[in-house]
Amino acid sequence: LFNKISEEDKMQIAANIGEFLGELHSKKLFKDAKNNKIVDNSFSCEKYKQNLEEYFKIIQSLLFSLLNHEQKQWIIRLFTNFLDNKVNFKFNYSIVHGDFDSSNILIDPNILNVIGVVDFEESRVYDPAADLLFYNEGDKFFQKVLKSYNENIDANFKERMKFLYGQSCLGYLKYGIENNLHDLVNWGFKLLKMRMNQFPII
Repeated sequence: LFNKISEEDKMQIAANIGEFLGELHSKKLFKDAKNNKIVDNSFSCEKYKQNLEEYFKIIQSLLFSLLNHEQKQWIIRLFTNFLDNKVNFKFNYSIVHGDFDSSNILIDPNILNVIGVVDFEESRVYDPAADLLFYNEGDKFFQKVLKSYNENIDANFKERMKFLYGQSCLGYLKYGIENNLHDLVNWGFKLLKMRMNQFPII
């Protein structure tokens, strides 16, 4: 349906998404959730950096024997460039959906508006940049989502988005290998190739 609708309708959907995420990531919602003790308030940017460093070690140990030189170098540069930049770990965290993509957004096919969001299983306190990774729907759609998002977009917001989007393929590879799921591993490799083409790292 998405590929068949008009540009105007796509922009309306993008606006709906940006507005929803602005509400979800709002300081007010985060404050209310903390006051009512319905979120884990142990997140910190320092812990987040430590967790990424540990994850990078796991990825190297688990995956690198299966990758070619170009793939390994791309992953190494992706992580080291991100981890070495201290600004990437100075952001206002919020409540996030945690798995926010087109598969979890409900659209009314008659009015072409967002009417619901599902699958909040991975909701948590995290970097809000993780919910705005709409790189596959075209640049106009992507920019409209950002324009309609009424929360703060700090200086390194887009850099964090690129990293989170880039490394997302590794989760499929990791889970697939650990659980002997060949189809998931193949999908992870396909995504890795796509990410490398989208974001070539020098």
